[in-house]
Amino acid sequence: MSWQDRARAVGLRQSTIALMLDRSEWYVSRRLRRVPVKRDIVMAISGWELMTPPQRVDWLAALDLARIRPRQPVTVRAAASILACWTAGVPTWFAWIG
Repeated sequence: MSWQDRARAVGLRQSTIALMLDRSEWYVSRRLRRVPVKRDIVMAISGWELMTPPQRVDWLAALDLARIRPRQPVTVRAAASILACWTAGVPTWFAWIG
């Protein structure tokens, strides 16, 4: 089963993947047709498959909120937190929580 078929099977549209990755739909469409599929696309589809419907709604709401806020540069504190997580073997996305 291709990654595009997996996305369709769980009701995930290319526009939603583009929103999750902050990319264009064109980017997602092109990457889904290439072999091997890029890791960011694989991560988005795999994450969507693992989430429950309420978690999906919460994730999309958080993405909408993030799009409203202006992007800010990474602070020294955030960079240090990411580095600490990375060296401890913790996934870096934990550094952004809280």
